[in-house]
Amino acid sequence: MDQLKLHRPKRRDLTALLLLALLIGLCLGSVLAASWYTTRPALELAENETYGRSTTIVGISKNGGQAKLATLTVELMPGKGRLLISVPPYENEDTQMSAMNAKLAAERETGYDLSQVDIIFSIEADVEVVTGPSAGAAMAVVLVAAIENRWVRQDTVVSATIEGYGRIGPVGDIKKKIDAAKEAGFRLFVVSIGQAGTSGVSGIEVKRARNLNEVVDLMLW
Repeated sequence: MDQLKLHRPKRRDLTALLLLALLIGLCLGSVLAASWYTTRPALELAENETYGRSTTIVGISKNGGQAKLATLTVELMPGKGRLLISVPPYENEDTQMSAMNAKLAAERETGYDLSQVDIIFSIEADVEVVTGPSAGAAMAVVLVAAIENRWVRQDTVVSATIEGYGRIGPVGDIKKKIDAAKEAGFRLFVVSIGQAGTSGVSGIEVKRARNLNEVVDLMLW
């Protein structure tokens, strides 16, 4: 019993040291991450210049549940880091969250700080469509294209969610969306690696991607 009592303080001291080391590691990691973020160069645009790119997306019609094509456009202009979304009123907060995640992911992908740039996303369609989170990856792609002055393949559609650190995810009604893109003459449809419901697709190539970087490689030139 006396030996056990003698070892207890040592064990408590070792536990305290381990917790202290863990705390120091977490603090150091946070400082390094913050330093990396703040050292990104700010994207500077020429005054009175607008930089924009567009791509085709596929949404689900509000009435009838059919897959319909729409045009997604992004415009960049000198500003104060504002994120503006010009979409029909039937869009919901999911679209706004997708735009915010797309901005964060594009900053990580390009290495630029967008705090001095205003971003405007707009969606136009012939009928009322709901895109929601499924437009997230496309938003990030056109944003990267505008920042890096690259061009978006016009024979390709992507339908996937986006997270702020770049990972893309599966969406609903994928078979309807792929069929709509195929009927419109598109050659490639990009989905997330975890997307289900694409078996048996023919007449259009379907490729899977894990993150924004892989989507960019497939869609931009």
